Amino acid sequence: MSGWEQHLTTFKNITDIVQTIGIIIIGIYTFSLRHGIANKKSIEDLEIELATAKSRVVALENRLDSAPTHQDLGNLHDRINDLSGAVRELVGVMSGVQRSLDRVEDKLMNEGGKR
Repeated sequence: MSGWEQHLTTFKNITDIVQTIGIIIIGIYTFSLRHGIANKKSIEDLEIELATAKSRVVALENRLDSAPTHQDLGNLHDRINDLSGAVRELVGVMSGVQRSLDRVEDKLMNEGGKR
């Protein structure tokens, strides 16, 4: 083999090595590009989910703002207790009215035949 043929063979070998390295680099780039696109899609999905969660939290906070406070519930409890006392008084009064009505009824029943 002459010197020229030997140089040509060496050049072909180097070219084959460079092509192989190039194909490997292109493969790695393609893989990372696809992986990056998948990651970008995942990130976009997470951003949408986060926005949805934020809007739900805002809605819950708005509902909590209009909810009764501890003081409001305490005031309501006091009013219910007052109402309970008033109902007890009415029960006592109605018992007295019932007794009076019973006596009137008894009197009318006893005097009913005397007319």
